[in-house]
Amino acid sequence: AEYRSPVGLIKSEWRYEDKVWIWQFSIPTGSEAVITVPGEKVNSLYQAGSYKVVVENRTGEREEA
Repeated sequence: AEYRSPVGLIKSEWRYEDKVWIWQFSIPTGSEAVITVPGEKVNSLYQAGSYKVVVENRTGEREEA
C-alpha cells in the first residue's frame, strides 16, 4: 500500500514466507512513525527511512534489518 501524505510517500507491504512474517515499510524524510508489530504490546518509534521487520511465527523472535 502507498499513501501520499503532505510530507511525502508512505509505503507498507507485508507477506508470509513459510512461517515467517515479513513487513517492509518506509517513512518520509522529516517525519516519524509509532509502530506496533502484530502480536506485540510495545510500540516502537521509527524515524524517516526504510525498514524490514521479520517475525518468526514459531518462536516469536523478531529481527530488524
